[in-house]
Amino acid sequence: MERNGSTYFAKFRTPDQNGVFKFRIDYTRAGYSRIFIEEVAPNRIWRHDEHERVFLAYAQYTSVWVTFIGTLIFSAYFLFTK
Repeated sequence: MERNGSTYFAKFRTPDQNGVFKFRIDYTRAGYSRIFIEEVAPNRIWRHDEHERVFLAYAQYTSVWVTFIGTLIFSAYFLFTK
């Protein structure tokens, strides 16, 4: 929790699942006013093609194809040479 002037703020991370989460602050202290804040926040997980990391996986896709082509070349060489 950080303080910026007279405003407090905090960053929360929700679990990696779809759902509606309720953030609740219930602060009670003798001699002071009670603070009760309740916020509801929906959480929607991105689909697999919405993530930026899918576009960074071209190295893995390329390695699969190179392995496949290399296996075909090796098999052809092994089968058709004496």
